[in-house]
This record gives sequence, structure tokens and C-alpha cells, in this order.
Amino acid sequence: MGYLPEDNTDFIFSLIAEELGFFGCMMVILLYLTLLFSGWQTGRRARDLFGKLIAFGCTGMIGLQAAMNIAVVTVTVPTKGIALPLISSGGTGWILTAGAIGLVMSVERVNRLEAGVRHSNESSAGRAPLEFNLAEKEPAGAGAL
Repeated sequence: MGYLPEDNTDFIFSLIAEELGFFGCMMVILLYLTLLFSGWQTGRRARDLFGKLIAFGCTGMIGLQAAMNIAVVTVTVPTKGIALPLISSGGTGWILTAGAIGLVMSVERVNRLEAGVRHSNESSAGRAPLEFNLAEKEPAGAGAL
């Protein structure tokens, strides 16, 4: 040991490779791909441009950061000093990554709320449609049903 500078932050992927081997590395990469796919799907389902930009931007930031760190550790590109998101120890980078994931989850929550309102409006054929204001917690006219 002692060959790597910052083995618990920037070069944590090499420690994962040493301790867990090929399957450990593939599991980490698969988890990142799952995270990227989920963020991509959230951005694709967003109905407004702002939600799309948040989902694609945050997902792209996390994916690019992970790809860059893995490329640095595998000596594909020169050392950049970019940490592996959600795995490397660190304060500010970890908090910002968690905040970015929280923004994507918020976009997904709004997507599901809007989809639920559209579905309930379509299913109430003869009744007056429910109007939903995202600032309120309950659909308008819910007490009348």
C-alpha cells in the first residue's frame, strides 16, 4: 500500500478493484449506469423544459464525473482530481451530488403527480374534472366527490 496518492478520495475505484476484483468494478459501473438510466428516463418523462434541463443536467454531471474518475484511475486520461460521486470520501462534492439527485427526484415526483391528475381526469368521464394546483396539497374540488 502507499502507492496511490489519495487512495480514499480520488483513487477509490482502484481500491475497489483491488479488494473486490473485476465483479466489484462491474457492480459499481452497473450501479452508475442504473442511476444514469433512471435520471434519463425522468428527464424524458418531464413535461416542462425546466424539469428536463434539471434532470438531464444533474444526471449528466454525475455520469461525466463518474466516467472521468474511472478513466483517470484506469490511466486512460491524465489525473484530474475529480472524485467518484457517492463513493469517495469528501464533504462538499458529496453534498452537491446528493443535492443533484434530490433535484432529479423532485422532478420525478412532479411527473408522477401530473400523471396521476391526468389519469384521474380521464377516468372521471361524466364528472367535472379535478383541477390540481401544485402549490396546494389536495386537488381542488376533492371534498365535493
